[in-house]
Amino acid sequence: MPFVLQQHWTCIYFALKDNNIWVIDSMYSDPLAQHERPIANVVCSVCVMFHVA
Repeated sequence: MPFVLQQHWTCIYFALKDNNIWVIDSMYSDPLAQHERPIANVVCSVCVMFHVA
């Protein structure tokens, strides 16, 4: 799922079968730490959308 943060594209990959979330961002070595709050909001929204607890 691509999305824009601070005028920069980032991608989140949801591996629902494995219960993993991957964040791809070419500008940061630790994109999860860099964009923690917005990514948490996206993850929460996707969980609600797919009824994942």
